[in-house]
Amino acid sequence: MSHTRIYQNQDFSCTQIITLDTEASHKLKKVLRLNNGDTITLFNGKENAEYRACITSMAKTTTVEIKQKIITASHNTANMHLIQGICRQDKMDFVIQKAVELGIASFTPLINENKHHSFNKKAISKKMQHWQKVIISACEQSGCNVLPKLNPPITPKDFLNNIKLLATDTALLFSLHDEKQLSLAKLKLSKQTENIFILIGSEGGFTKEEVTGFIQNGFTNYSLGTQILRAETAPIVVLSILKYLWDLKLSS
Repeated sequence: MSHTRIYQNQDFSCTQIITLDTEASHKLKKVLRLNNGDTITLFNGKENAEYRACITSMAKTTTVEIKQKIITASHNTANMHLIQGICRQDKMDFVIQKAVELGIASFTPLINENKHHSFNKKAISKKMQHWQKVIISACEQSGCNVLPKLNPPITPKDFLNNIKLLATDTALLFSLHDEKQLSLAKLKLSKQTENIFILIGSEGGFTKEEVTGFIQNGFTNYSLGTQILRAETAPIVVLSILKYLWDLKLSS
């Protein structure tokens, strides 16, 4: 039986009585119309576990009693890290939501040159808060108990200065600028692969200079076929294919 899943940023232990935050309380009382005695599932985003809890009070705040800890299976894939050029708000939300559902380990918004927006520190702070809420909501819906890490927006130059690829890493670039694209179907994953970095541009794509920089720093440019995919479609296709290829590798 499935129960309503709620994220709370705190540690849990059995028999513990905790008070839910205002947002969670509102959702349970006003949106889902739950009552005292109803069972919900809590997770803290930090461990492969979830907790069954019983609602004990729905007064000004909602309190629950932790009844059971359930260990969940850890993912058996390489850590997928999506580095996505910042798109328009609704498209960005869609990408983050679906990427979380497909099991990414981290998400990095990339401020590439062909972006459609300008940013200041205040705007970035608000976007980070909003994107974090999208991640939490997607985890609640999809059953993911460990929150993917949300990294702050970064430029291609700073990203390349910070990343150090290892022999167990695979680095994928998707751009139409480089004629020497490989078919993603030819990608060879090893069971020793620990991290897969996926670079996808915004609506305007990457510049030739950005593509050159990525390739010089260890990324290989791959193609998704002859059709041109939207910025919000490409990452979903890539992540789905990678999950499939990884499952094939594990079953071989």
